[in-house]
Amino acid sequence: MGFNRILQWLLPVSMSLFLVTGCGDLEPEMQDTRTVILKMDFDQRSSSRSSSRSPSELIQYNTHLILAVKSTEELRQYENGYSTSIYSNNYSMHAQGLVNTEDNTVSLKIPFDTTQMKIFAFLFRDTIGLEDFISGDKEVGNYGESQSFLIGDSGSISVDLKVPEDLTATGGASQVVLDWTAVSGATSYTVYWGSATGVSSSSTSITSVSTDSYTHTGLYDGTTYYYKVAAVDSAGTGMLSSEVNATTFTTGGSGDYGNTDTTAPVIETVTAVTTPTSDSTPDYNFSSTESGSITYGGLCATAGSATTNAIVGHNLIIFNTLSDGSYINCTITVTDPAGNESTTLQIPDFTVQTIPTLPAPYNLSASGANNTITLTWNSVSGASSYILYWDNVSGIDSSDNPINVFTNDNYTHSNMDNDSIYYYKVAAVNSSGTGTLSSVASALLSSYVKDSASLSGHTFAITSAAMNWNNAKVQATALGGYLTTVNSKAENDWLTTRFRIQHGAELWIGANDIATNNTWVWDNGTTSGDSGLTDNLSGNAKWADNITRKWVSGEPNHSGASCGQIWKTSGPNWDDTPCNNNKYAIIEFD
Repeated sequence: MGFNRILQWLLPVSMSLFLVTGCGDLEPEMQDTRTVILKMDFDQRSSSRSSSRSPSELIQYNTHLILAVKSTEELRQYENGYSTSIYSNNYSMHAQGLVNTEDNTVSLKIPFDTTQMKIFAFLFRDTIGLEDFISGDKEVGNYGESQSFLIGDSGSISVDLKVPEDLTATGGASQVVLDWTAVSGATSYTVYWGSATGVSSSSTSITSVSTDSYTHTGLYDGTTYYYKVAAVDSAGTGMLSSEVNATTFTTGGSGDYGNTDTTAPVIETVTAVTTPTSDSTPDYNFSSTESGSITYGGLCATAGSATTNAIVGHNLIIFNTLSDGSYINCTITVTDPAGNESTTLQIPDFTVQTIPTLPAPYNLSASGANNTITLTWNSVSGASSYILYWDNVSGIDSSDNPINVFTNDNYTHSNMDNDSIYYYKVAAVNSSGTGTLSSVASALLSSYVKDSASLSGHTFAITSAAMNWNNAKVQATALGGYLTTVNSKAENDWLTTRFRIQHGAELWIGANDIATNNTWVWDNGTTSGDSGLTDNLSGNAKWADNITRKWVSGEPNHSGASCGQIWKTSGPNWDDTPCNNNKYAIIEFD
């Protein structure tokens, strides 16, 4: 843009006042003026401003015109929206004078009845005599005004020269481009704007503009916007410029307000709502290619948000208070000023859970016999009821068969069909909803087993009759399982308590040396991933504690084909015995 004049940001003027009696030998009460000499020290910092200007910065100005005006007078910077030679405005003036450049003083004759006034300063590049100002306007290079002061004051009075000039505004599609003359000394600019004339320092502002231009985006098309600009330095914000305005146009092109905008906004999710969230006023962020009004749909429509208008770019939505629950169909659309509506944006599903979710019940167990499965679990604090999910295939989740609205920490599932394994999970329930599902438990119902239970995701069953080891193996295979493989001391202790002690019977397990004498293997083959702990079936084999033996001392010692059994009820309790003996067997199902 052009530079018609250079406008300084701040010019502090120290005015040391010297009162000199005037009008010859008249008595004081008969004199009508008095001479006031002002010391203009451009290099001195003022008491109200932290910046200063050295003479070297002002060397381009050869003439300094000083006007003494009434304290109520305001510096009229513009007329009819155009910059003028403002020193010639019709001010209520007490006196005028030129600064003596040799000692930087100006002598003004001020009426005796004047006690308070202001100083207007005008700086010119040309060398001009005082009489030349009468003949016509001269181009001002810099100007400003002081605060009001009393004649006789001591100290400094600053003259602020800091108004951005030549401000222009050019309308575009959803934007206005602003441009102005840079202000020397300014560290940034503040743009004030509104949709009606009369912009002031209380209008909406855009701060920290670092250059002498700014593009205001995200505006409504076909709308007139009004602007003023002020320069900023370390001392604060300066005076506002003149007001300009511009009208945005539709996408039909510059100045083509008759064309119809048919382009709808494009909106996309930027950041979804965290789920589950304990915040009842969660955040959601989306982007839009146009500004416009937001419409909320689905479950979020009732609550809505204080954010009702979108801007170009990212938009942060903070929902009004949402009740606890799942929000699976919240939507938003954006309609631009031309009435074009975006496609409906599905907000990713989320759950509001301000009341903590109940934990999963521990120690769910299932025991099956006589067409009935008995389930027990540890109660959950805060639960008002429980819900069971079940099926006869593994992989239980909340979509499976529910059994709900019961308050005890146990349940008997009756009238079940035999020849199937049943799988279960349980969850606690309160006013906030259904809590986390437990681990799975399972039980087998069959005429060939008399009891079953689950541990670590596996089902274990005891045969309904005693039989030799080979028949037990055949029975296990027919039911879809195998004679149990014991993987740990904890599992061995549980099998001993749950079946050996409870049913008072010695129990076949899968260990045997049928294929090769004294080479012991499991019925279902080898086990990987435990560094050979499970597959070590030698006479000195120990559990992971490296203390407790698997076999009773001196076992296995049977010559010929032998099979393993859980023999004793505590401590090392395995024994080998002829495979043709009749015993109950433990069948395991993965």
